[in-house]
Amino acid sequence: MDRAAKAVGDDHVPTFYLYGANDQIIPKNAAFKAVKRLHPSDRSAYYAAGHHLLTRDKQRAVVIADVLSFIRDPQAPLPSAAPPIPGAASRNNDPADASRRAAGL
Repeated sequence: MDRAAKAVGDDHVPTFYLYGANDQIIPKNAAFKAVKRLHPSDRSAYYAAGHHLLTRDKQRAVVIADVLSFIRDPQAPLPSAAPPIPGAASRNNDPADASRRAAGL
């Protein structure tokens, strides 16, 4: 897991990093540390009610809709408006991020 966390941000393809706040497998500090390695053009989503297996979770339809949206257009706003994972690089061109910051999210 340490090697994988250190490799975050080393790729050169659109990246969508998802994390559930109730994940009992990946510690929050590890996820928050890894997300700092993402590029500003990469995306992340933080699901307050999510667990480790986000696509098998009770809110899986929400997560799957976000994944499909990202696949269709990596720059499009997420249907769920899930906030970025704390510590993620800011996407300066995303008006949804600006509105979330203004709302204190």
